[in-house]
Amino acid sequence: MQNNSLDKHESKNSSVKDKDFIPEVLVTVHLQPEEKIREVSRNKVKNVKRLLAFFGIKECTAIVVRDNTLLTPDVPIYAGDKLLVRKIQSAG
Repeated sequence: MQNNSLDKHESKNSSVKDKDFIPEVLVTVHLQPEEKIREVSRNKVKNVKRLLAFFGIKECTAIVVRDNTLLTPDVPIYAGDKLLVRKIQSAG
């Protein structure tokens, strides 16, 4: 009998904790040519323009790709996205 009441008590506490806990939603970014992988909070990088600004990259100096699709600066970024940010430079 005590085990059942203990189980109910634990579930009640865990549901309260779940309401208070808001997991951070991450975006995975593969930076090239540095070959670094970074995880960034989606709250900080809601679109491609903000993503590039977060990394200190000018819009005209990099391309951003999601699922083999080139993204423009206005495209929103979603939780769980895996993005490639490739810095590009003119050779002259």
